Amino acid sequence: MFIQDTRMVGVPDLDNLDKINISKRYQYQQTLRDNLRKRFRDEYLSMLVQRPNRSEARQVKLGDIVTVGSNTKKRLDWPLGMIIGMFPGKDGCTRVVKLKTTGGEIVRPVQRLFPLELNNDDPIIFSIRDPVPSDKDIKILNSENSDCEKKTRSGKGKLLNLSVITNF
Repeated sequence: MFIQDTRMVGVPDLDNLDKINISKRYQYQQTLRDNLRKRFRDEYLSMLVQRPNRSEARQVKLGDIVTVGSNTKKRLDWPLGMIIGMFPGKDGCTRVVKLKTTGGEIVRPVQRLFPLELNNDDPIIFSIRDPVPSDKDIKILNSENSDCEKKTRSGKGKLLNLSVITNF
């Protein structure tokens, strides 16, 4: 291994690998994965579900990243979603939201959402929110400064005029 000092140089022969060592390594990886999953569930996900005051309504905003609760799945398997739409109730409070997940867009009640501890000022969220420019927004300009010389197979230079793509 890279941590231990080995005397051998090169790759060990596959015939010399011990089947017991491989199975022990696999078992170790499985227990490590299970321990990390258990710790994640116990420490992080359990903190998301805690609600100190039930009378206080949960405030959600557009662009918040949330986990979508489900009675049929384990917490670890709950999908992540971003709030893209909000539907207020008769009293003006948001009761239902529209979410964008990896599987598509879904509509869920606010009671089934568990917000993650991310700020809206986080650059990750802003990179998600920034719309991708459409073909109408991209213009191609020919520029005098974009001339460059390209080498051919024979080694002779060839002058090319490259287009510059700009976003307006």
